[in-house]
Amino acid sequence: MSSTTTETSFPNFPKLPAELRIQIWEEALSEWSVWAPVLGLNADDRTKRHPFYMTFVGATPNRIGAVSAEARELMGNQFEHPICSKDGTRVYWVDLEKTVVYLGDYCELVAVVSHLRPDDLERFRHVALLLYEDSEYDKIFWFLSKSCLDLKTITIQLAPGREPGLSASRRALLPYRAEYFLSLAQNPRDDAIPESFKRTFQLVCPD
Repeated sequence: MSSTTTETSFPNFPKLPAELRIQIWEEALSEWSVWAPVLGLNADDRTKRHPFYMTFVGATPNRIGAVSAEARELMGNQFEHPICSKDGTRVYWVDLEKTVVYLGDYCELVAVVSHLRPDDLERFRHVALLLYEDSEYDKIFWFLSKSCLDLKTITIQLAPGREPGLSASRRALLPYRAEYFLSLAQNPRDDAIPESFKRTFQLVCPD
């Protein structure tokens, strides 16, 4: 009776030629990703502070940099420099040229702007919003115009309505929606919009 073993590691990787190792690292670091905020359960209570951080939904190219010193050096070169929280407690490695930053609704957008340094917000290239009929559109686009000065694309999905008792800030970004935001950022105005995203549209910012 035979058995099949799935290899989960490649111990001979360091023995590969340096040029090939670098090519593999760079390919892994170049994967497109979605970066999204995680707010506390009561984040819609704007009078209080709540635990907050940013995380990847789906691909996590930043983890490649933790594999070896060689990979970390390449990540530093490719990602320019890390993104830091204003209080200095969190450091994020993000390739903003190939990352869609999910900003959700007004509450999440304010949290992101409050959490990150202004010079890092200016580096955002692709953002995605999930808006509702009662979203505060004027405030949302005012924040974007003041904070994210170098955008290439803005992807917006208009949701029909909120679930009773569930604010946008308590709703996790679902992987299928993250994947679709990625497809639009990589191919602006080029993909057919599936039925479930008929209320999605995109703004391509002029250079």
